Formats: sequence, structure tokens, C-alpha cells
Amino acid sequence: MEIVHHPLRQRWDALDSLRGIFALCVVLFHFRTTGYIGGATFFRHGWLAVDFFFVLSGFVITAAYGKELAKGLNISQFVVLRLFRIYPLHLLMILAFIALELPNLYAYSTGHSERPPFSGTRPLEALPLNLLLIQIFGIYDGPTWNIPSWSIAAEFWIYIVAALVFAKRGWPRLWIFTALIAASTLALALRGRPYLDVTYEFSIVRCALGFSLGVLVHTIWARLSTSTYAGLPPYVHSLMSCGALMLAVFGIYLLASGLSTLLMPFIFALFILSLAFKKGWLHTSLSHPVLIWLGRISFSVYMVHLFIHVLIFNLLPKAGLPINLLYVDRFMSGGYLLTQLAGAKWAVDLATIGMLALVIGVAQLCFKYVEQPCNGFARRLYRADRRSPSLARSAS
Repeated sequence: MEIVHHPLRQRWDALDSLRGIFALCVVLFHFRTTGYIGGATFFRHGWLAVDFFFVLSGFVITAAYGKELAKGLNISQFVVLRLFRIYPLHLLMILAFIALELPNLYAYSTGHSERPPFSGTRPLEALPLNLLLIQIFGIYDGPTWNIPSWSIAAEFWIYIVAALVFAKRGWPRLWIFTALIAASTLALALRGRPYLDVTYEFSIVRCALGFSLGVLVHTIWARLSTSTYAGLPPYVHSLMSCGALMLAVFGIYLLASGLSTLLMPFIFALFILSLAFKKGWLHTSLSHPVLIWLGRISFSVYMVHLFIHVLIFNLLPKAGLPINLLYVDRFMSGGYLLTQLAGAKWAVDLATIGMLALVIGVAQLCFKYVEQPCNGFARRLYRADRRSPSLARSAS
């Protein structure tokens, strides 16, 4: 998941806000607890939020770069600009996880730790795969290192595919992405369980489905924007967007397992389309400055949250808290060692709120000191390119 800013194109504040809200859903999904918040069905199904990101990425990439690539924006330059958006923070988090292993390396070598360093989800042999963004191709059996980064790896490779399609004039773009939607849906259905819930392998197909739907949504929105639909009264748009919101919420509750999960990208596509016209009560409500700010830092929220979780689970047992108040529970499930926060429900929920505050605070720092400077560097790097004067502005 990443954010695309393009000053020459429209900004969809409500969709940016939803990006931030759904990023918090992923944070709570990964923070397994026995509390009321962490145990809520909606957040237990929070993994579906990633498919919202994929659809939204297809929509905003098409809006920001579709015409630019068709007019001659160099694909290699586009790829470099995308790398400046995702890679600095990706690299920082890998370095942070490496640093987390170093104390255990010393403890293990001196006999003070039973866990071998660089084991479990952080094996050295999987490190090059993560650095090269190829951890999604099933080369290593299992999710590794900063596990949520599988989605940005999938998006990166789909960006290249999309750029090739956008750059070829005369290609039936709409038909190509429609075919990708059909092929991806069929492939995920025929593959069987876990259907949509694929990460370290086959996830590029999952991303292709969502991204292609986003391209299709942008095409539909562009055509409807010049029709009578765009001029309908705000209350009609309110009914449409609120109906799509209810459908998305019910879908997250009811369609989080089995073949029915494949419906969720289509539901998210309808939801995004309903808000793309910037009209109605829901759009106004989601355009609150605080929510827009949360959307701006959502990529950092998404990338840093697992590291914060690991820190909490590693440090909490050393805090000496009473076991009936708060403790870390580790158990095996489906062949994986899972960790959850347990204890008194009120204490667990209080700790969950504190975790969210910590993740948001660290994400703001990463946004300010990593994301923004790297985006500024990309702008300066390409500002002198007279062959594509809008390129530098596209990087932000």
C-alpha cells in the first residue's frame, strides 16, 4: 500500500481518509488480543482492508499517471518515482528488524537465549528476497521480515504491468484490465483455499484483481462525470455512498472466508466509485482534516505497525506486570507460532489504544523525516527534465 499525490490531478479527500481508517484496521488485525477491541469480528477480518488499498491504488495511479504514460512519460522514470515512494521506508523497517535481532545474536552466543538469531519470520536467506521485493513469488515458504510489505511488493510489480499497458497507444486498455479481472478472479477461485487471503505466494494475482478493478472504476467515473449522473442532487449521492458503505461493512463481517471473499474487491470498487464524485453527506464527513491527516500518514502506519507490535510483545513480559492484569500468550495455530495480548479485558483494551497512539506517533515521524524528504528529493531530481515538465510534480 502506498499513497499517490499528484498536484496536477484531483485529490479525493474522502478516499484518502478511508485509506487511513483501513490502515488502522490492518494494525488491529495484526495486534491479536483477548480484549473487546482486538476480538471484534470487524477487526479480526481486517486483512480484507488490503484489497481496498489495491482497488484504490488502481484508481489513483490511473488518475495520476494514465494519461502521462500515454503521452510519453518514460516507464523507467515512472518506476523510479514509485520506488522513491515505497522503498526508503521499506528499507528502514528491514534495518529496524535487523537491529532487533542483534541483541538476541549476542544473547544466543553467550547462552542467555534459546532462540537462534535470524530465525522464525526473520531468516537471513529471505532477506535478499525482501530487499528485491520478490518475497511474493513463493521462493521462500512463509511470510518473512516486515510481513505487511508483501502488499507493496505486489503493487510494485503490478505498477510495471500497468505502465506497459498505459504506455502503448492503441491498445484496448479497458479490455486488457477487464480480462485481468476475469483471469485473476478465476485463478484465485480455481486455486481454492484460502482464496483471496494469499500473501507471500500468489499475491500478485490478488493485487492484479484489485488494481484492475481500480482502473475500471476510474474509467467509469471519468465517463459518468460528464453525464447527468454527476449533476444529481447531493442526497442521491449520499444514498449511494451510504448504501455502498453498508455493503462494505456487511461484506467485511460476512464474507471473510471461503469463495465469497472474492466478492470483496468488487464491493470495494463500488464503494470507491460512490465517493469519487465528491458529493453527499458521507464524503463531507470523511473530509474532516484529522481523517485527511490520518490518510496522509497511512503508508507509514501500515509499514511501521508490525515492528511496534514486536517491540511491545518482546518488552511487555519484562515489565513485571501481574499475570491477571496483562501478559503475552504464545500458542501454535495452523503451524504458526502466534502471539496475543491477554489479561483483564479493560487492561488489554487500554494497551490496544496505547499501541494505536504509539503507531500513529511513530508513523508521523516517519512521514515527516523519511517519506517527505524522499519525495522532495525525487521532485528535485526530475525537475530539470524538460522533456516531461510535469514529471517532477508527479513524484510528490
